[in-house]
Amino acid sequence: MQSVADLAWEIAVLEEQVVRKELHLLSLYRAAFDQYLGVSPRASAQVQNLSPENGTHQCSDVMLHASETVML
Repeated sequence: MQSVADLAWEIAVLEEQVVRKELHLLSLYRAAFDQYLGVSPRASAQVQNLSPENGTHQCSDVMLHASETVML
């Protein structure tokens, strides 16, 4: 039988592995979504930096349209 400390350590290690896998999965989804939109990774990073006060609301329009298309 394992001690409580050992079990807590094992849980912490497993949680860290889950977080890493989630981040990897999100990066795969982002890459697939960028490919679907025909956006290069560099352009995708620039789109994320656009702000609404600069009058660049086109980013949200594109993302909204793309998410509607994906849901269909």
